[in-house]
Amino acid sequence: YRGGNNMLLSWLYERIHEIEREIQRLKNQNQQYRQKIRQIEKIYDKMQSAKRSLIAQKNDLSSFSNESLPNWKGHLHTTEFVNPVQQWLVSSSYPQVIRQVDANMDALNDAKTDYENRILHNYGIIGDLAARINSLENEIENQLN
Repeated sequence: YRGGNNMLLSWLYERIHEIEREIQRLKNQNQQYRQKIRQIEKIYDKMQSAKRSLIAQKNDLSSFSNESLPNWKGHLHTTEFVNPVQQWLVSSSYPQVIRQVDANMDALNDAKTDYENRILHNYGIIGDLAARINSLENEIENQLN
């Protein structure tokens, strides 16, 4: 009977060690995911800054195209000068580039959310529920972007 207890204890200890190894594996995995998230956030911040600059440039050009320049010397300040600037602004690549930056920012948000969800999934059922909320928050952020 005593031998049976020793076998049970050995099995229980081994099971505890297996669980501890799995916990450590998940912690290591989560750390790698956090590192990826930090890298994504750096890229996202740079893209967000670039987007702000593009929007500011577009707005500056738009303001310039609508300015009246009464002190202009020369023959270019006519409707022939102003209209091409306005037409170029409307048909320029600024809106297209800004849309591309938005799409890339959305993709970065999606990747970040994926890694966040992987971390949350490692925490079990509560993590799964938190991951669902996180995905919905990501979708909201993408819609507001």
